[in-house]
Amino acid sequence: MSFSFVRTATLALLLVALTGAARAEIPSRARNEQVALELVTDQAAVAPGATLQVGIHFVLEKDWHLYWENPGDSGMEPKIRFRLPRGARLQPMTWPAPQRLPLKHLVSFGYEKDLLLYREVTLPPSLEPGTTIELKAEVSWLACKVECIPGDAELSLTLPVESAARPATSERRALFTRWQGRHAVAPADAELTVTAGTEPGFLRLVVEGDDTRLPDTLTFFPKTQQVIANAGTQQLASENGRRQLRVPLAQDGIPVPQRLRGMLTTRADDDPTTTGPAALSVDLNLGDQLPPWPALATTTDAETPGFLLAIVSAFLGGLLLNLMPCVLPVLSLKVLGFARAGTNGKERLQEALGFTLGVLLGFWLVAAALLVLRGVGESLGWGFQLQSPAFVAGSTIAFTLLAVNLFGLFEIPGVAWTGSSGGRFSAIVAGLVAVLVATPCTAPFMGPAVAVALTGGAVLAVAVFTALGLGMATPQLLVAALPKVAAWLPRPGEWMVTFKQLLGFPMLLTAAWLASVFADLPGTDGTPRGVDGMTRLLLGCVIAALGAYLLGWLAQDARRSSTLRWTGRIAAVASLVAALALPLREPPSGLPWQPYEATLLTDLETEGRPYFLDVTASWCLSCQVNESVALDTPAVVELFAAHDITPVKADWTSRDDAITALLASHGRASVPLYVFHPGAGENVDVLPSVLTEGLVVDRVTAGLN
Repeated sequence: MSFSFVRTATLALLLVALTGAARAEIPSRARNEQVALELVTDQAAVAPGATLQVGIHFVLEKDWHLYWENPGDSGMEPKIRFRLPRGARLQPMTWPAPQRLPLKHLVSFGYEKDLLLYREVTLPPSLEPGTTIELKAEVSWLACKVECIPGDAELSLTLPVESAARPATSERRALFTRWQGRHAVAPADAELTVTAGTEPGFLRLVVEGDDTRLPDTLTFFPKTQQVIANAGTQQLASENGRRQLRVPLAQDGIPVPQRLRGMLTTRADDDPTTTGPAALSVDLNLGDQLPPWPALATTTDAETPGFLLAIVSAFLGGLLLNLMPCVLPVLSLKVLGFARAGTNGKERLQEALGFTLGVLLGFWLVAAALLVLRGVGESLGWGFQLQSPAFVAGSTIAFTLLAVNLFGLFEIPGVAWTGSSGGRFSAIVAGLVAVLVATPCTAPFMGPAVAVALTGGAVLAVAVFTALGLGMATPQLLVAALPKVAAWLPRPGEWMVTFKQLLGFPMLLTAAWLASVFADLPGTDGTPRGVDGMTRLLLGCVIAALGAYLLGWLAQDARRSSTLRWTGRIAAVASLVAALALPLREPPSGLPWQPYEATLLTDLETEGRPYFLDVTASWCLSCQVNESVALDTPAVVELFAAHDITPVKADWTSRDDAITALLASHGRASVPLYVFHPGAGENVDVLPSVLTEGLVVDRVTAGLN
């Protein structure tokens, strides 16, 4: 036996050993002290072009739980990233019905004991019998009991390829069957219909159908977070041919979207005594007409407050409004106005009464608007205005202008924050402004009280909103009416100017919060406006602030000429109009981008279909400019549609090794990268980093020819 043969055999054995060791490093199972998990399939052997179920089975220790896709009041859902053979197609994952997981005053949505999350995979027909395929999964999760512990694992499973698929063991098939039974079905498949609408403080869902098919229990789980009060009691009313579910809405000012997707669970977990689906998958239009709520419906744990309690709650809510970051600056400035030199008690009281009258007028106007809108059939409650994109955008810009006003860049006509020059009219206007800035804020006592007002008639509504106004104005009245309280106020001085400027920052904080609300509001296509919408709104705020600066610099400076003063006024009005129009103007529909996957590009090339690849990131300014001015334009959209060009977007906002390798394969180390593949042949066109619409049209047209 020659030495070369021995050396070759030794190297071969070493290679086999290393390969086996490498495979052993990525097992199909993993566990820690809280969770055991396994990569599982419903087939023991696969066939070319066949479909199979691939999933992760979690088994939890006692009292530990995992989370649903909307985790509720706390938590984080499991994340699974599958890596499959080239050419395999992966269907979206659907989540099984969750359960409520209470912990003190919080309720989360998730799973106890075990959980199977799986997806359907279609294998490529090019697989050859006698070979094997490897399935991999990168898994991360958060397991909680009282404390929460994150975990992650990488799993791998090898399956043989045979001429015909071979099912997994009966135990494994039973696992998939059990969890398939926990998945939701469409209401039509269960011969049921589901409608929904809103009323003050509640979301109401109506399930109708044959009594033999109607479930005896219902629980609603929204896919959108911060819409319902997760820990609130959901009321169920049963009638012949109908079930109604009343779900308390969140009381933190988050607007309810026009459409809401979620799941209606219809039976207890793993209850063998019930039949029918475990849950209904619902896509709700919240503008549906609702039937009357049955008089004998199940009550909530917290009974509806009576008349007197509603008044007291409203008064306390008005008091608490003064502590909110959007109202506190207005209150502080008016109270400090009483500290000015030379003001006697009578003048203080007159100004405080004027401020109170302005606050009451503001709340009465809000009450009247609510009653009128409800009278014409609208289902509205406190905070309905925050469901309007125009109102939220206008409020965000208004808070920005209030902030720059407090910074001293311009003056609001008729309002003297810390002096008496405006008189009673100034105090009344300040009260109206205080109500305007209070509308985005809520207090714990306010929501239930206003809900009672709107369901108890006009007299109760006016009484409740009057109590709100009196509660909000009480600190002003106390300071003005009680000399001893006024004596506690500090002496006036230059510090008041600095303090006024500092109070502008809570206004900016409120504007930032409203901008985040605007991002969640749906656009004309029903999807959230997102970062793009919020960016347009923030740019509008900058434009409005510039107009306010020009107003103060030119129009409100008596030393300026008449021409400059009118120029300042015109510029301020034009800036305000542009600032309001910019966030409400929605960009035209762009390209139907597909998320990048290596298998997607391979499939497109195999089928001879052209594609355009955009490697981008949200923090790349030039990328966003290129997409806006050169890609998501009518001419490019029409060109791509006419030639069936698939636009593919690889988002490198977060670190992604696959996209990093994609950039390197084209000799790039950063974004943007634009690649056009004409479909036929192997020639690709790498476009420059700076694009124009004409350049894209010319290069794509040339590549197709």
